[in-house]
Amino acid sequence: MKHLFILFICSVCLHAVKAQDHVYPFQNPNLSDEERAADLCSRLTIEEKSKLLMHYSPAVERLGIHQFQWWGEALHGVGFSGFATVFPEPIGMAASFDDELIHRVFDVVSTEQRAKYNKAARSGSFDTFQSVSVWTPNINIFRDPRWGRGQETYGEDPYLTTRMGKAVVRGLQGKQGNYYKTMACAKHFAVHSGPEWSRHRISIDELPLRDFWETYMPAFKALVTEADVQEVMCAYNSIDGEPCCSDQRLLRQILRDEWGFKGIVVSDCDAINDIWVEGHHGIEPDVATFAIGKAKIKNRQLFIPVKNTGSYEGTEVVQLYVRSLDDPDGPIRSLKGFTRISLQAGERKTAVIPLADEVFERFDPQSNTMRRMPGRYQLLYGTSSADRDLRTISYTFIP
Repeated sequence: MKHLFILFICSVCLHAVKAQDHVYPFQNPNLSDEERAADLCSRLTIEEKSKLLMHYSPAVERLGIHQFQWWGEALHGVGFSGFATVFPEPIGMAASFDDELIHRVFDVVSTEQRAKYNKAARSGSFDTFQSVSVWTPNINIFRDPRWGRGQETYGEDPYLTTRMGKAVVRGLQGKQGNYYKTMACAKHFAVHSGPEWSRHRISIDELPLRDFWETYMPAFKALVTEADVQEVMCAYNSIDGEPCCSDQRLLRQILRDEWGFKGIVVSDCDAINDIWVEGHHGIEPDVATFAIGKAKIKNRQLFIPVKNTGSYEGTEVVQLYVRSLDDPDGPIRSLKGFTRISLQAGERKTAVIPLADEVFERFDPQSNTMRRMPGRYQLLYGTSSADRDLRTISYTFIP
């Protein structure tokens, strides 16, 4: 996939080659895109290739290639890149139920963006948003107004979102022969529907497969297999503990192998950093990493699903903390149990922690003694005592 990714980048860079004689085969328009891209890639150094993976790709002067800016926006026009026609927000456009109208809208949008790109190309310098790579449309499903970005989407319905999304892509790309007016981008892949404040570290766990396929996947699949979208943006969030931008199931198995996507995968801003930065997903690539699922209580025992999401076998300590909801002066949480669990890479197991009576022993101000106190409790469980690592479940203790 890395080779394919580089080839695609190089094929786009071909259109930024300075006007000159055909010094190299990649400058010859009579060759196929594949032949030109392969030739260019063979001439780039590792350092040059790595720089072309950034959203701001610097010029490669020795090969006569201009700089290129991958970050463009066209949500409802290209006002980010200067004076432009501004159309209604996507949620408003979707209310028209008129995908032909939406196609015409984004045909205008891509014409304006192409004009802005051509102007920047003549100057030889590109600012952010002056690009024929536009990170539109947002085809996430909007079902909770607390998300905060619902206006960017086409609403709550997968079918309507699919129809609108295909119209947007076709209007933006407007392919003529071997050339596109712009390159559209289906985002954010996948299950990215808020909340906004925790998007850099949230994990969507135990999403029912039916919901995954019926709600969140149809628009992405259609834009790839029917509308020929040229870019797909992977999301900030994780799914079952695996960051979307490193999820082989999403990016290779589904997107590449099953849907046949041949284009470019671009990460959301800082999503690559989120994979390993502590306080975000915090995934260490060379150690075992673990994801904790939603626990269940049965027969006075807490059953906690655990998955090794790393590439190596390892051992983790699953911990149980307890907080009394009836005692506002009591401890924020008290460690009441733990168990060690060993898993192979990719393996799932269930950690079991007994909810014995002594787990609910706390100070009784009435008798000034420690007692096993009935009442409402919050059970907190995870792999450390940090708030961000703990999940919760409510429990009523009756001796």
